[in-house]
Order: sequence, then C-alpha cells, then structure tokens
Amino acid sequence: MYWFCSRIPLRCLFVLSLAAGCAGCRVMDQRNRGDAVAQYEQMREQQRWWDQNRHRAKYVQDRGWYLADTGQYYDGTGRPIGDAADQVEQVAIEHEEEEVTAVAFKPLEDRLKSFAPRQIISQLKQATGNGPDQQEAREALEEANKAYREANSLSDSNDGKKREKYLTAAGRYASAARAWPDSAIEEEALFKVGECYFFADNLPEAENQFEKLVKKYPNTRFLDLIGSRRFKIAEYWLAKNEDEQRRLIQPNLLDKTQPWFDSFGHAIRLYDRIRIDDPAGGLADDATMAAANAYFAKEKYQKADLLYTDLRDMFPDSEHQFEAHLLAIKCKLLTYQGPEYDSSPLDDAEQLYKLLRRQFPQQYQNHHAMLDSSYAEIRARQAEQAWYFAQYFDRRGETSGAKHYYAQVVRDFPGTSIGDDSQQRLVELGAESEPAPSRLASLKGLFERNDDDLPPLRSDTTGTVLR
Repeated sequence: MYWFCSRIPLRCLFVLSLAAGCAGCRVMDQRNRGDAVAQYEQMREQQRWWDQNRHRAKYVQDRGWYLADTGQYYDGTGRPIGDAADQVEQVAIEHEEEEVTAVAFKPLEDRLKSFAPRQIISQLKQATGNGPDQQEAREALEEANKAYREANSLSDSNDGKKREKYLTAAGRYASAARAWPDSAIEEEALFKVGECYFFADNLPEAENQFEKLVKKYPNTRFLDLIGSRRFKIAEYWLAKNEDEQRRLIQPNLLDKTQPWFDSFGHAIRLYDRIRIDDPAGGLADDATMAAANAYFAKEKYQKADLLYTDLRDMFPDSEHQFEAHLLAIKCKLLTYQGPEYDSSPLDDAEQLYKLLRRQFPQQYQNHHAMLDSSYAEIRARQAEQAWYFAQYFDRRGETSGAKHYYAQVVRDFPGTSIGDDSQQRLVELGAESEPAPSRLASLKGLFERNDDDLPPLRSDTTGTVLR
C-alpha cells in the first residue's frame, strides 16, 4: 500500500480525495435533502415573521429588541438572543451541509439578490474577516457618545471647537454603523450622525443622514425626533431665503447651513418628507400648513390652495382648520381672473365661507369684520360676472340668454344698482318682439356676423375662447 501511494503524484491524491469527498456530499445531500429544504423554509418563515412584528418590538439597551408577545429578545435581524440563539447556532452547525444544499432550491429572485453589489461586498468582507463585529461596533459607539457629550459640554462661545467635536463624533458614529449593519446599534448610530451634523450647522448633510436612516428603517424609533429636526431646518431655510432672495441659478458656495441651490424648494421638500414618512405623526398637519403658508407668501396661490384643501380633508382634528378655511377663501379670490373666466373659484369661496360660519362660530365672531368683507367681495364679483354675461348676450342679439342672466342679477342681487338696471332692461326686452326661430336665419346670421366687433367669452382659466 505504501508502495502504491508513493507512485501516485501529490496532485492526483488531492483530486482523488476531493472526488471522494464530493461523492460523500452527494450521498448526504440525497439522504437529507428533505430536511434541508424544510430547514430553509423555516428560516424564510422566521424572517417573514420578524418583518411583520419588528415594529412592535421595544429596544432595550445592551439587551436587544424585546417582543412582549414571545417574552424573548432579538437582534436587529430577528435572530433570538440568549438560550434560543445558542440553540439556533447549534442547529446551524449541525446542518451546515444541508444549508449548502438548500441554496440550490432558492427561488430565482432570491438567488439573484445574492449577486447584488451590496451583497457581494458584504460577502467579501465576511470572507476576509471584515464582516459584522459587534464588539467593535459597541466600542466605536461608546467612543462616539463620549465625543458627543464633550461637544455638548462646550459653551457656545467656543463655537469652532464645538463644531469640530461634533464632526469627530459623527465620524465615530459612522464607524459604529459600518461595524454592525442591520442592527439596533446601526440604527442609533445613523441617527446620531445626523444629529452631529445638525448641531455642527451642516444642515444639508444632516438631512442626507436622516433620509438615509428613514430609507433603511422606515419605522425607526427616532422618527418623531427626525421630524422635529426637519421642521426646524425647513423653517431656517425659508427665513434665509426670505432675507437673501438669492437667485435660483446662483449657487451657494460658502454657507454650509444652506443647500447649494433653491433653499425654498428644499424647505418645501422637507415639509413633504415629514408628511410622507410619518403621515400619522404629530407634525404632519403642521408641515402641511407651513408649506401652504410658504406658497401663500410667495404668491403661488393655487399651490397654497391645494395644500389648504389637503389639510382640511386629511386632518379634520387639526388646530389649523380655521386658518386653512380662512386662507383658502383668500386664495380663491386671488386666483379668480375676472368675469370672463371660470366662476368656480367664487363658488368655492362662497361654500367655504358658509362652512366656516357653521363650524367655527367663535372664531367667526372674532374675525367677522374681515370675513364679512371677503363675502361681500365674493358676492360683488358674482354679480359682476352675471351682469357681464347678460350684456354679452344682449349685444349679440341673443335675447333668451340675455333675459336669463338679467333675471339672475335681479333675483340674486336685489336693491343694487346693477339689479335695478337689469330690471329695467328686462322690461325693455319683454316689450320687444322676438323673431320666429329659423334654422336658415341662424345660419345666415352666423356667416354675416363679424366676431372682431364682440369681446371674447372665456369659460375657464386656460383661456379657451367661446363664440
């Protein structure tokens, strides 16, 4: 036997041993294929269960995520911590061969996900010993917390030193997040990175970090704090934009507290992110109202009106309901373009006025002078439009149309000067004899009429002309 082995090259021995090992694996795979698939499906079911229940778990410092339903602690991926974790680890060791076999039975979509660049990088890090390191993450988090506390302890007079400390802490928090991805430590570290940039007055980068956190952890426990920070950033950007009035195409190269371009647009986007990321949060209606007021101040009344409508419909219990009704009436009046255009803004404003009086009687009494003045303006413009249409048809010789609108003015606006004029004109038109309707006569009039002698009748805000 020794003589036989000594005559075989070393690489051949390696190939023979590898072939024998593979043959053994195939036998094991055939024997345990059913158990491996069952184990894989169990892992899939556990992951789905964690995805559905993670939002109800509470994080406990140095313990993990606690779920009251099971009385068990879990890590950020849903893996039990403690005795259950040890059992899972033992099962993984005992069935390592089965797990390798189960990979072949993964759905195509799951197998393709493993080839994503992010997954490949993660696998390479683990293969080279640079994968998740819980101890390193905890140490980096402790160092970052220490630097963060030092920065907080510095007085505002030492502004440069304080900002430098915050940036140092931000770097250490980022290291902690990288050391243990998909964990509670990463979630906390990402939030603290944004906090450090916020207090270091690098507001655009702070928002980038907050957005990165919410994108990865949509139900993060820091969502309320993130909304508060975003609200303050948006308010600051709007105030700076109002003070400086920088042109849209003029870049900001020096002030790190503001974005490079369009501070107003970035502020509105932050209000939108508050509403989208946490629609049931306490700041959602405040963000809607603030964005609407910002558009109103910019004289973009149609966009402001849309947001006021959104607030009235989506947040019926909001403290801003009265202001949303009041300012929406103003928007309707300011978007109305004249008697030759669509009258729906006036009709909507009238309905809002009536709703406001009925739903907010106390606030109405406190502002009745202004509201009654607005209602008087609504009615005056409605009368102006009805009189305009009556005269329009009267000039064209279309007696039926003219009578209809003159009668509307008399009915809706009695006691006014145009009401009296409309009544007098109705008497005159009633005394006139109308020609019998003739199809040929109407066609003859159509071809002989000179449209340039008459003003156009516009029916909507797009400027469509009806003759």
